Amino acid sequence: MRKIITTMWVSLDGFIAGPNGEMDWIGELYDEAMGVYEHNFVSSADTLLLGRVTYQSFAGAWPHVPDSPTARRKRKPMLAY
Repeated sequence: MRKIITTMWVSLDGFIAGPNGEMDWIGELYDEAMGVYEHNFVSSADTLLLGRVTYQSFAGAWPHVPDSPTARRKRKPMLAY
């Protein structure tokens, strides 16, 4: 049986986003160590489950990554539609 492991950015008072859906508070906390942690966490998974809003955000950007000359090879996703 496979495991489902989650990572979620939640404030100490239990909020994920502000009243208008903003998540700008993450930018205040995000640093290189957090970036390395998230990259390693996501890279170790064989499947990524996203919520609707996150998926829509990713879906708008990822199809363009393979065409980007500045994208690193290992960052280029294998997308199936």
